[in-house]
Amino acid sequence: MSVSIKVSFVGEHKQEILDLLRKFAADNTIRVDIEELPATEMEDNEETNVVASKDDQPCDQPEEPQAQVLVPKEIAANVKRWLTTNNVGQVLFANKVLDRARSTFSDSIRNAPETVPLGHGKKLWEQMDKFLSDPQQRKELLMLSNKRPGHETNGEDPTPTKKSATISFERWQLVGLDKLFMECDGRPEKKTVDLAASSFKMDVKQANVWFQNHRRREKNGQYVPGSYQPKPKE
Repeated sequence: MSVSIKVSFVGEHKQEILDLLRKFAADNTIRVDIEELPATEMEDNEETNVVASKDDQPCDQPEEPQAQVLVPKEIAANVKRWLTTNNVGQVLFANKVLDRARSTFSDSIRNAPETVPLGHGKKLWEQMDKFLSDPQQRKELLMLSNKRPGHETNGEDPTPTKKSATISFERWQLVGLDKLFMECDGRPEKKTVDLAASSFKMDVKQANVWFQNHRRREKNGQYVPGSYQPKPKE
């Protein structure tokens, strides 16, 4: 009886396998046909295996979205436009959205920087950007605005104010305000102004005006934070 076996293989121990097959064929009168694959065909098979293994791998994970870059000038223009279009006052916006005084808010949008400042000033621009992207927050502010008597116009207080007289502060008050100005970069939050007014025996409005005036003076080079010193002891 004669059996023909056709074997194709690729491997390191080629010669050893061939010898075993020939010995097996000689002992059992079996015909063995040996076919060697050309080198190029072997490489193609290897490349096919490599590609298949890559296809079996899971897809790359989606890249995480990059954080949005805040542009203060653009944010300021959009907030101002929204307030004007919806007839919402700056006082209400500053108090309810930013928890700041109106003077701080109006000064910020009037002198918006090219890039977001570091530290304390960054929070204000993040709050305004969040307001612009949050429909629910805008809706709630509109409801509050519509309930206010007189309904503010043009972002200003509806009640005309009398021209305030010049106020003279005592040295200890100026030293305290000056120290606070340095700590908050001239832009204290509303609760900070309220506490300062109580501590320094003045009205909240007087404290707000002081910070507003000194921000302007600092910009014009007429004021340097830390310039107010306690009165020397005699």
